[in-house]
Amino acid sequence: MQAVEFQSLVLFSRLLGNRGTYNCEKMRYMEKTVLMISEEELTEKMQKIVADVFVKAKREVEAQNADMLLSTHKVSEILDVDKSTLWRWAKAGYLVPIKIWTKTRYRKSDIEKLLSGRG
Repeated sequence: MQAVEFQSLVLFSRLLGNRGTYNCEKMRYMEKTVLMISEEELTEKMQKIVADVFVKAKREVEAQNADMLLSTHKVSEILDVDKSTLWRWAKAGYLVPIKIWTKTRYRKSDIEKLLSGRG
């Protein structure tokens, strides 16, 4: 077994964005703590941390993309329809846009539902 200083694990977690608030006394205690762990265990733990961070980031990106608002022009390109068709669909309640002042926007999630046949 190799001795790995706990401080290096704290620094590793900070590099991955896991920024906790530590008071000075706690940091001094961590500097003195030594953790005995095998190289395989350390590698396994690091891979798990990276995988967890990746999954969390992927979920955040998917949530942001689902909430994205698209312009009338972009939606007409995606669906390969004329803007007048989008206007008729809005009147019929088939694909309802969001009005932001004078701008018309469509939720990307609504477009994806329509394309997948759930609309």
